Amino acid sequence: MVRTYAAILYNVAGDAYHKKIGTETTTLSFLGALRGLGAICHILVQDTVTKLKDGHLKNKITHAMDTYSRVFYKKMNNLEDEVARITEQKLQQKVTTMLQYGFERAAVYIFLLIEARKVALKYLTPKE
Repeated sequence: MVRTYAAILYNVAGDAYHKKIGTETTTLSFLGALRGLGAICHILVQDTVTKLKDGHLKNKITHAMDTYSRVFYKKMNNLEDEVARITEQKLQQKVTTMLQYGFERAAVYIFLLIEARKVALKYLTPKE
């Protein structure tokens, strides 16, 4: 699954670099791949968090992850709505900026999820 998203991201990034991108479908595919990577990371972190004992830490991490998800998906939805609203000509002009913004949002979201997983793993790792 990750390989599929990685291929889409790689191809679209190459097209953007060579200024061969601009169609709404390609841009939405890229944003969808970013969303998919975020979802996979969320599932992996969620799997780790479920192994924690019920209590304050588990609730805190779960709440934080829910907040991160809401913010990420709201920003991605807004970006996808913007792509759908603008004309093809304007999309050609703005596509690199939009893709970069989407990538940055995904990177921040994934980073936050990784940090949440690190906290959970500290409590799951046997202490010597």
